[in-house]
Amino acid sequence: MIKPPENDDEHEFQTAKDQLLSIVNSEYQKSAEFHVLTKSKKAFQNNQEIWLAAYNILKAGNVKAGSLFNLNECREVLTNMAKLDRLPSENTPQTLVLLRCAWTLVDLLHDRAWFYKITAKCFYLVYLSLGAAIVVMMVLGAIYPAEVTENYQQKVLLVLTLLGSLAAGWTTFMNPTSKWMLLQSGALSLETEIWKFRARIGPEYTGAAASISVLGRHEAERVAERNFQITMNAIRDKCFKVHL
Repeated sequence: MIKPPENDDEHEFQTAKDQLLSIVNSEYQKSAEFHVLTKSKKAFQNNQEIWLAAYNILKAGNVKAGSLFNLNECREVLTNMAKLDRLPSENTPQTLVLLRCAWTLVDLLHDRAWFYKITAKCFYLVYLSLGAAIVVMMVLGAIYPAEVTENYQQKVLLVLTLLGSLAAGWTTFMNPTSKWMLLQSGALSLETEIWKFRARIGPEYTGAAASISVLGRHEAERVAERNFQITMNAIRDKCFKVHL
């Protein structure tokens, strides 16, 4: 039996190994050249198609950008994109009671404001009438001294002066003009708050629109109702100081 020489096997193994390494190196060089042409930093910067595509995406109207360090801005962007309805699907009994109380208070304030408005205008006419009467009496006394005696003129002027003093005192005590302006301002302010609450406009009433979850929207509705009640009570207390 003839044993094959070991040197021939080692030579063939070394030859196969060299050929395999040459193939691997060749493929590696081709891959490296391909990466240099397509996936290097320079190739990425010089690829106009990618930059044009990125520019078109960023300039699109339906693409929004935001910073993770400003979550409030991101929440507003997401809310606007989602087109969440800021109005509730239905009003709760508590909301209906608040609105009824608010509209009743608006009607009451308008009614009392109208009363003080008429009172202020009437007393203004009284002042003008008394002033005109005093002037007429003085002129008549100067033109017709025989008919309008000095004694009669003094008595009439005294009565007119006393009436003017009484009107001035009552007006100072009641102060209808200030009450009219205050009540009218309170009614208009409360009416503004009612429509803001119903439309969910303003930072104190828009919590439901900023909340995405159902539980969060319900809780935001309770906060809006509480804020509206506080505002209504503040306006009521301010107007009730004029002693309705």
